[in-house]
Amino acid sequence: MKTLQPLLLSVSLVACASHVAMSQASPAQLSQPSDAHVIHVSAAASPGGDGSKALPFQSLEDARDAARKISDKPVTVLVGGGHYVFRNGLLFTMLDS
Repeated sequence: MKTLQPLLLSVSLVACASHVAMSQASPAQLSQPSDAHVIHVSAAASPGGDGSKALPFQSLEDARDAARKISDKPVTVLVGGGHYVFRNGLLFTMLDS
């Protein structure tokens, strides 16, 4: 029986109104619009975060869903280093542009 190994990937996506960046850079080093709404994600976060720097989301899915609810300004998602498990994949659609 063949064992499947997890796939590790690094993603940088830029869409019209949303910016998702996976980076080891500090937030100050990343280019982002000054009026952007910033959502934080950390693999080490506890479940139930709100996306703030103090209480980051634990999953990219939660960050994506939160970004979809913001329509009045650009969104920057700052993703901390670590391992993220995608049980159902991570799908970006026209809702994310």
